[in-house]
Amino acid sequence: MTSNAAVSSQLWRPDADQRRPPLISGEVYRPDILAVIERSIDALRPELRSLSDKIQAHPELKFEEHYAHEEYTRFMETQGFEVQRHYLLDTAWIATYTHGNDNSGDGKTLPVLGVNSEMDALPGIGHACGHNLIGIAGAAIACATKTAMETLDIDGKVVLLGTPGEEGGSGKVRLWEKGAYEGLDVCLMCHPAPGPPHGASLSGSLAVIQRQVDYTGHTAHAGLSPWEGQNALDAAVLAYTNIGLLRQQIKPTHRVHGVFGGQDWAPNIIPDQATMHWYVRAPTTKEAFETAARVKNCFTAAASATGCTMNISYESVRNELVQNKALGEEFTDIFRKRYGDIDYEWGIAGASTDFGNVSYLMPGLHPGFSIPTVPGGGNHTREFTCAAATDVAHETCYNVSKALAHVGMRVLTDEVFLARVKAAFEEDKRNRANPELMFEERYAHDVYTDFMGSQGWVVQKHYLLETAWVATYTHGQGGRVLGVNSEMDALPGIGHACGHNLIGIAGVAVACAAKAAMEKFNIDGKVILLGTPAEEGGFGKVRLWDKGAYEGMDVCLMCHPAPGPPYSISLSSCLALVRLQVDYTGKTAHAGLSPWEGKNALDAAVLAYTSLGLLRQQIKTTHRSHGVFGGEDWAPNVIPDNATMKWFVRAPLTKEVYETADRVKACFHAAAAATGTNVAFTSESMSNELVQNKALGDELADVVLKRYGTIDYEWGIAGASTDFGNITYLMPSLHPGFAIPTVPGGGNHTREFTAAVATDVAHEACYTVSKALAHVGMRVITDEAFSAKVKLAFEEDKKSRGF
Repeated sequence: MTSNAAVSSQLWRPDADQRRPPLISGEVYRPDILAVIERSIDALRPELRSLSDKIQAHPELKFEEHYAHEEYTRFMETQGFEVQRHYLLDTAWIATYTHGNDNSGDGKTLPVLGVNSEMDALPGIGHACGHNLIGIAGAAIACATKTAMETLDIDGKVVLLGTPGEEGGSGKVRLWEKGAYEGLDVCLMCHPAPGPPHGASLSGSLAVIQRQVDYTGHTAHAGLSPWEGQNALDAAVLAYTNIGLLRQQIKPTHRVHGVFGGQDWAPNIIPDQATMHWYVRAPTTKEAFETAARVKNCFTAAASATGCTMNISYESVRNELVQNKALGEEFTDIFRKRYGDIDYEWGIAGASTDFGNVSYLMPGLHPGFSIPTVPGGGNHTREFTCAAATDVAHETCYNVSKALAHVGMRVLTDEVFLARVKAAFEEDKRNRANPELMFEERYAHDVYTDFMGSQGWVVQKHYLLETAWVATYTHGQGGRVLGVNSEMDALPGIGHACGHNLIGIAGVAVACAAKAAMEKFNIDGKVILLGTPAEEGGFGKVRLWDKGAYEGMDVCLMCHPAPGPPYSISLSSCLALVRLQVDYTGKTAHAGLSPWEGKNALDAAVLAYTSLGLLRQQIKTTHRSHGVFGGEDWAPNVIPDNATMKWFVRAPLTKEVYETADRVKACFHAAAAATGTNVAFTSESMSNELVQNKALGDELADVVLKRYGTIDYEWGIAGASTDFGNITYLMPSLHPGFAIPTVPGGGNHTREFTAAVATDVAHEACYTVSKALAHVGMRVITDEAFSAKVKLAFEEDKKSRGF
């Protein structure tokens, strides 16, 4: 274990003689660019220091950065940038410089470098996170980049965003949602922190989930009749205590911390309200959600114990910081050759930032840089406010700004390097994928519901099932109701190998596009988007149907990726499915000493498996029978007394699948009879074949053929099954497949398909089918005659299948 003294000796202290570590030798990329950058920032030092001092002297809280807004925009205008004040948010701003012509004769667009400046301070302690330095660093990087482009006649564009509300307001997330980062190829910024002398850090940061929890009780006289009250302060104290006890069980890399308070509290009144603000932090977003779920149980338990009601009135998510590998390597190269050393553990490793969300969504780099601090004087202390105002802190800020400006210029001048940056970003996305198995889709549940809430939908979390959700939008009075489905679950071991990441966002896209059309054209109606868990074997949609989730919908739409012809959309059906779980029970015995005393359940499973293999010769070629088996506590010297088989039977029609399932069951019974074991069917479920509503399908085919591609009736998920088949039996529905590029042997339920559904081309295909489905849905809402045709087609389907 590292002692406190050892840690202290590593850190840069104001009164210590801690010289810059030796630099490494070697050439840097384009030294002519670096020379211009260094001269530019050195020349700006007096103005940058004056700007920083002004910001330091006028600390402003999140979204109140009016003084900083004016000072920065005025400064950037004097430097020749095109400035837009009050950009998308009241105290945000943007400064842009372009050199050269976009879309010039060669058809290429200019590369775009993004930079961020932060401005807000902390309550009571001012710029205790060094945002005065972060702000001028952004200005220095942008100005140096502009000078290099002008001096060396380099085409490109630099965009400096003034981002408010980092301290708990997630300002960058709000700006991202409003489109502020559109068109940027990369984004850069930096942050001061304690650390080794003259060092810069490429550590990450913690993901954080921020929640506001409101308890509501009932007032009463605290002395005369306290039993008439429900004490919201008790609920808050109990939740606080619960979380304190929970800390023993959470990982040491996780953090849970918060405060609480209330209004109009008095010692002789039972408080009827209390508000808690909590942060849950962890190294990854997925882990943060897992711990946040346990913390939420503490809130709920406190409400239950005190008889109060509990409401989570605010929730936001900040992702962990993902340092782009290619950008980080380039920054390391220049920094170690010119300015100091690099570490991967200091910086803001234990804190969080809304730039983490940006780094999830585009290539980003956010190095920390060391400044001298006193013991116990790290970020968010009064001592750090003083540290961020020193000459040494400003010198270090200028150095890291030079290195970042040089990295930015490589982005603008080196196409191969930019391609590497983008490839590293895609690799990061694949590495942090969050596939979740059926009924465990908690991360997906929270991400989807947060997004739909941000788009103005009425969202109900944990709707009828723990990981299901519903988002509703109504325009006007009356009108028809369009239903849409999003799926979320992944497959064991191979992630989103059925493309539910695409199915999920397609549902979102269809619903949001329909909402936009209703608003723009003042069309009455309603859209319901259902987040449906557990398609992969859990029959989530069937469970939701049984609980009434589809009541009131006129139609329901969704789609599914699959191999297929280029740019095609498929209106094929799929196979009906009967799913069985079969348990054999026997009797243990010593397998060497007295095996005749046993009844071997494994023998039964193997015999059934063999019988089913032989049966395949006699079933139709369009039918499928497949499964696996296993057991518990098996040992080679013990006759196994248990075995469980999980078996799927598929056929083109529900009637046929039941016929084949009966023959399959006979194999299970025969194996039990032959081995003297008992057999029990402990689970049986069924999904119908997919019935594509003819009127909806014809409308989809019309818009696809005229706008987007081709239609087929044989690809899609024709050989698979889906619980949406049950929905198509019960209401008018459409479930087209859409083709994405796949490698040979890389269809659904393969690792190769997991990679295929993450590609840009797959997402473009997803957006295309979403547009077509949204158009079909809007015809349902707007065209009464068409809606009647859809219902008639559904009734005809029912008659034809004897339903």
